[in-house]
Amino acid sequence: MPHAPLPPLVTWDWLVIVTYFLVTLGIGLFFSRRAEKSMADFFVAGRRMTWWLAGTSIVATSFAADTPLVISGWLRTAGLERNWFWWGGIMGMMLCTFFFARLWRRAGILTDVEFIELRYSGRAAAGLRLFQAGFRSLVQNTLVMGWVTLAMAKILDVTLNIPTLVWTHGELLPVLVPKGTPVAAAVDPSQIAHWPVIGAAVIPAKVTGIVVCLGVAAFYSAASGLWGVVATDFFQFGLAMAGSIALMIISLQVAGGPTGLVNRAAAAVKQGRVVNTAAADRSHTPWHPAYGQAGLLRRDPGGGAVWSADGMSEEEVLQRLRESGEESPERLIGLWREAYTISLARITDFSAVQPLIEAGILVRDQSRNGKPTDYLRIHSLSYSATDIDRILQKAGVENRGEILAAWRGDRVVPVSKITSFLPPFDLKGGGLLAVWSLIVFLGLQWWAGGEGGGFLAQRLFSCKNEKHSVLAMLWFNFLNYVVRPWPWIVVGIASLFLIPDITAYGAKWDQEYSYVVMLMKYMPIGLKGLMVASLMAAYMSTISTQVNFGASYFVNDIYKRFIRPGGTARSDIWVSRMVSILLAVLAGVYAALARNIASGWFTFFELMSGAGFVVLLRWYWWRINVWSEFAAMGSSLLMFALLNWTHMFHALFQFLGLPGYLLDAYAVRFTLNVLCSSAVWLAVTFLTRAEPEDHLVRFYRRVRPPGAWKKIAAKAGFPHHLVVGRIEWTCWLLGTTALFAMIFAVGKCCFGRYLTGLLYALYGVGAAGLIFRLMRKMDWTDVVSEESNSPQEVQP
Repeated sequence: MPHAPLPPLVTWDWLVIVTYFLVTLGIGLFFSRRAEKSMADFFVAGRRMTWWLAGTSIVATSFAADTPLVISGWLRTAGLERNWFWWGGIMGMMLCTFFFARLWRRAGILTDVEFIELRYSGRAAAGLRLFQAGFRSLVQNTLVMGWVTLAMAKILDVTLNIPTLVWTHGELLPVLVPKGTPVAAAVDPSQIAHWPVIGAAVIPAKVTGIVVCLGVAAFYSAASGLWGVVATDFFQFGLAMAGSIALMIISLQVAGGPTGLVNRAAAAVKQGRVVNTAAADRSHTPWHPAYGQAGLLRRDPGGGAVWSADGMSEEEVLQRLRESGEESPERLIGLWREAYTISLARITDFSAVQPLIEAGILVRDQSRNGKPTDYLRIHSLSYSATDIDRILQKAGVENRGEILAAWRGDRVVPVSKITSFLPPFDLKGGGLLAVWSLIVFLGLQWWAGGEGGGFLAQRLFSCKNEKHSVLAMLWFNFLNYVVRPWPWIVVGIASLFLIPDITAYGAKWDQEYSYVVMLMKYMPIGLKGLMVASLMAAYMSTISTQVNFGASYFVNDIYKRFIRPGGTARSDIWVSRMVSILLAVLAGVYAALARNIASGWFTFFELMSGAGFVVLLRWYWWRINVWSEFAAMGSSLLMFALLNWTHMFHALFQFLGLPGYLLDAYAVRFTLNVLCSSAVWLAVTFLTRAEPEDHLVRFYRRVRPPGAWKKIAAKAGFPHHLVVGRIEWTCWLLGTTALFAMIFAVGKCCFGRYLTGLLYALYGVGAAGLIFRLMRKMDWTDVVSEESNSPQEVQP
């Protein structure tokens, strides 16, 4: 139960929320007739969408309920630099804009998975299409919908006083247990009914909220198809941005302006006031027989066990385990490390560590090879965080927040990283990992999204012509990277001093709750309802799109291709609606079981990290074949399993003398996956035959791609292909640097450095203007042809 109650929603707030739901449902019903016409109308809006509508729809889908929660949470745990995880995607999105958007439009398909049999041939291609459709629809899509729904559940946990529903024996209607009241205190446990599979007939508030939001989103997505999704996206994005900007302005006012924002956040972190998770109890752990046999644990009468290993090094612990009969003590040492060590990867400021080493509270041991260990050992678990804070204050240490957080088992942003765009280049402890993470975000990760698949490709299929697809990408990039994130970033920084201890509001809450707590605490009546409605809008915008294009995978690439190829358009649409509901249910189950949002983001990218390069090259190099993609996907999934679920690479790192904590870092695992998977698929490409020439000729005549296709182009009679070259690369460079400059411009202004911000803005605007001038010289041959053949183009 929260220690500090938050102001609840009142009547005016609820009126705003109800109005939002009514408008959203109205838009969906309005467009339901247009979706009945055909599969193309249902899934790609009849290919008649304008650039501004398509681009806004893409960014609205990206603006999910999870993004403000995760990004504001990152400002509390990792700082501004962590946003390079997705800011690095600018280079990939600009690559898609100038090198792939026109190709997607030329392909004339309903889903990006359909492209597989367009590019490859035979049973292998059909098998790859079947696997990709199932994997993306049921695994990747469910993962995305699940973490977005989990975010919405966290929002509802804070904002709404949804009661727990409890059914008792013989009663049709449930008992409503108010929020914060234990079920056992309101209902006699012996009277609670039991349901098959589920067990006790208790529906928590989290599940009720998930069902309501998923139900509405799935309804209008299943009813109206892409037209309804895009129309609601446009409305929802405007509402969501209005709410987030309002909260940013209020946060800045309360902070005393940009300068006060930065200074007060730094002071709160230095003083150790920021708490993101409940403190870990290092002295207690579940009972482990091997440690108990070695005398390293003793049973606690209250349950579990208490450590008895104070003052012992890792080598001494391993020796005790061996003497007790344990044959492989190394595989058990993680339990001891969790209690008695602090990883050096958690430390960026060592000024707070030295006094604790001098006092004998922390110890830097030597490993077997004589080198210092990659952790600091806690000599005794009898010290509390309060004891450590007192010792550091006595030693005159100002920046105490980082080491206090590490002692509690928490993660709090170092002072130097709160508003720094780049990590410190000190290459010590966590500094090395921060630098390598930046290299991965800017040098490796963005390639995986450079093609622009998934719902983004779906929007590009839907555009009127190639020019609209390119303009849609440019509009999306500006809104997504420049406009969208800064309200969340400012609120996240302000939360460091306005609500420093997030557990004061909910004992089990973490940093991802901070954004919602801020809005409930500081937004006035009416605007608070607008803000909650905006988060619902962000959630439902993403869910509706994920449901729609997840269903498109199943229907177009599985049902119509392998189950019922000759079905009617009406039956196909009804199947898509049933699948939409199934996907929503799967997402709800995942959300009910999951706890963390950000980890889902990393898992999503890491799963397919090794397949990024091959999906780019398949458009530009005829030699890529179906086995190249199979090898890339298979090796990437295998590497993910080996890196996350086995100790194989830990043993390899130990053999090479590298610190094991490196494998805990996403950037290191991503790099290993890319390197190993790329080696595999390149070898497979050259060891297997290319696709049959007649199939490649058909593909070339339809898409007419640029690149290494000279041999195939000759057999196809040299039709005019898309011309890309110096202009596109110049636009890519200008677009990338312009977006980075605009990001820096807004950020510098938010931190009170207006002159620097103005200079960045001037470059960004100038580069954007040059891009539009250069675009006139790009190859628009197909656009001219389409416009001359279709003068009566229908407007959306």
